[in-house]
Amino acid sequence: MPLDVLAIAIVGTVLILLRGTNYGVDVDYDGTAYLIRAQRMLAGPGWLIHTSGQQPLLFPLLIASVGIFDIDLVHVVGFINAVAFGLTILFSGKWLKNRLHSPLIATWATVAICLSVPLTSLASRAVSEPVFILFMVLALTQADAFLDRNAPASLIRAALFSALACLTRYAGVTIVPAVALLLLLQRSAAFPERVRQGVTYSFLALAPCCLFMLRNWLLSGAFTWHNVKFQDYTLALDPQIVHYLRDALKEVVRWALPISSNPQAGMQGVVDWLPVVCLLIWVTSAGYIFLRSMRHVRLNLPMLFGLFALVHFVLILVVTVLDPQDKILDEEKRHLSPLYIPLVFIVSVAMDGLLKGRFVPLPVDDSVAETKRTGWRGRLVGTVPIAAMLLWLHFPATQYVRDAVVHLNQGYMYTSADWRNSAIARYLREHSMDDPVHTNLDDPLEFLTGLRTTRLRTPKQLREMMIPPSGHIVWFPLGHGRQSKKLRAAIERLSDVETVFTDAQGVIYRLSLRGSRGLDEIMGNTPPIIRSSAYDVYLDGDRLVYVRKAAAVQNGATRRFFLHLVPADRKNLHQARAWLGRRQYDWTEDCSWRSAGKCAAVVRLPKYAIASIRTGQYLAGPNRTYGDLSYRRAAEVVWDFIATGRFVLEDHVWEGHYRFRPR
Repeated sequence: MPLDVLAIAIVGTVLILLRGTNYGVDVDYDGTAYLIRAQRMLAGPGWLIHTSGQQPLLFPLLIASVGIFDIDLVHVVGFINAVAFGLTILFSGKWLKNRLHSPLIATWATVAICLSVPLTSLASRAVSEPVFILFMVLALTQADAFLDRNAPASLIRAALFSALACLTRYAGVTIVPAVALLLLLQRSAAFPERVRQGVTYSFLALAPCCLFMLRNWLLSGAFTWHNVKFQDYTLALDPQIVHYLRDALKEVVRWALPISSNPQAGMQGVVDWLPVVCLLIWVTSAGYIFLRSMRHVRLNLPMLFGLFALVHFVLILVVTVLDPQDKILDEEKRHLSPLYIPLVFIVSVAMDGLLKGRFVPLPVDDSVAETKRTGWRGRLVGTVPIAAMLLWLHFPATQYVRDAVVHLNQGYMYTSADWRNSAIARYLREHSMDDPVHTNLDDPLEFLTGLRTTRLRTPKQLREMMIPPSGHIVWFPLGHGRQSKKLRAAIERLSDVETVFTDAQGVIYRLSLRGSRGLDEIMGNTPPIIRSSAYDVYLDGDRLVYVRKAAAVQNGATRRFFLHLVPADRKNLHQARAWLGRRQYDWTEDCSWRSAGKCAAVVRLPKYAIASIRTGQYLAGPNRTYGDLSYRRAAEVVWDFIATGRFVLEDHVWEGHYRFRPR
């Protein structure tokens, strides 16, 4: 291992750890989702069923694996991302040292990765990109090793790292076509052998992610648990595609040039298009040097990274254009970050080819090259780009220092001092919320306060939400822009709504719905559909109302509800599984409705026809959130669910069955 590369990697790791000394990593909305899923994994094997498939499982699983040592998960994320970032520097620098002829360019590229604006900012956030980029680098460099030495072990390792990348982010699938295509184009083996290698690699790389996506489909009817289904997509090109492309190119150029995000008046047009012109000039120049120096360059690695960058960018662009609910290039540029290292690799190889060509841009015979190399013109041609590369490092270094100072002094988003000590979060922690809580920032609110909430983001959801005669709505202005403002207006137009608490960060409303039957009326006019020693269960329209008759806690164990639905029509089976997967462990013994000394829990039934239900309670240990089951037993439960659509849980306190009359 080159000592200079090792030193740079250690420095990069330590700098990331130091940035989170005061507040930990930056936790935004996506970050809270990862942290909450890790918390639920630590709570018990219920995560096997409950964990959402919108994000693959590997990153929250890594967080939970370190979190078992009772460490704050925010600091766990900081440690994981810092180590992943350091290893990315280490393996990238090692490969550059082995592949490039110029040690100076290899060192420059390693330092450029260590100080990179996009990678350092992501390593200081609770996101999965640092781990994904590490697996990407390992997969592509191992594939290059196989193409260079034809060692089967390298191809197996490339497939393993590709599989881990896919289980970290679904975008990891973009690695597979890049590697498979280059395997098919190699000339060192017969075509049938190349096909066999490509198929073997692709199968090993994609199989784990495909199994996880199959699990998502069995539970929800969607492969990535996405709320936008394939039939919602259209093939019509988005008229904003030029806007997306321009912004993407501007973001890439901003990695290398100090371009302001908020230009002065009259400079907007220049700032919009100057990066595009700069990028085109850079690509043309690099391509010219690269093509002219091909005889001095080993092409496997730059071609691999180039193919990956192209496929990855096209995937992001296609998702942005076709997905009407997730304009990732319009709202969040971090999805472009995996392109940074491929671009650094390609630039480094191109510059190395220039220098290998004896300091002249065109390849020449050795006799002429020697003359050119010893002349002052040849030395100038080689010295100028090297001096420019070293001078350029000043920009990412100064930008890194600015970001680190802000991070140390203020923190970011939900780990900042403003949010952690906010009055609204403190109010929710200090006051008991007996009624259901709905909010437009569900994961952040659970992260800040520990409250389990229901997501409420649009006026339509407000009209359809399940709520007993009383409940709380916590509204934040940061949640989803215009929809958030419309939601607040719709809340305040409701009757019997009062403002309980307000500050600059949000508002807490208490809502009482007119027209809903009171608990005494339900109990007096409707016989229960299920009776037990602990609860009587009433059917009130499309709601099940569980009225408690016995104490909630017995022998230190908490009782949790379970509810299994059998749809009347098998076409609704996926909806039933999706509903079950998200509700099975969500409602606890805590009462959501209190009236006249009675305590009740309420759950709203889905809109499709139901043939029968089976419901009741089971015991959960005092330190468990999702049921006191062994992991072996949990696996049996999951398999039985996949095979039959029903759960068989142990340690039921009580259970009952009710068959609905055909409609």
